[in-house]
Amino acid sequence: MQLKNNHNIEERTTYYSSKVIARETERGTEYKDIKQVIMINILDYEMLGFDEYISETAVVLDKHREYEVLKGIKWYFIELPKFRKQNPDMNEKINQWLAVIDDYDMGLVKMAEEKNETLKKARLQISYLTGDEEVKRMQWLEEK
Repeated sequence: MQLKNNHNIEERTTYYSSKVIARETERGTEYKDIKQVIMINILDYEMLGFDEYISETAVVLDKHREYEVLKGIKWYFIELPKFRKQNPDMNEKINQWLAVIDDYDMGLVKMAEEKNETLKKARLQISYLTGDEEVKRMQWLEEK
């Protein structure tokens, strides 16, 4: 997650995805055995000049745009300010999770929790882990 635009997210994404591939690959590894790397960049700023808040990259040939190469890497850019401007379909799980990650619109967060029990549990766990001692004690008692 990137909160501030340092004007280097493309370079950082390239660097981090390369590190993942290098870390997961040992000498002698067959190329076909290298797992796909998926980088999800959640940005608290607008980066791209269009309305969609989720963008998926693909490396394609210049003269044959329909032909994707380098399928082993996928980069996603999720722009939270654009998400906030939309009226997201809260039946879609990605939007439920984005509402919770963003934590900007409590109405969307509550709607997401109503539609997704796993997400509700995750939010409880996060608040338990990050809450003050009284919150932790109350949640511990509730679990008991």
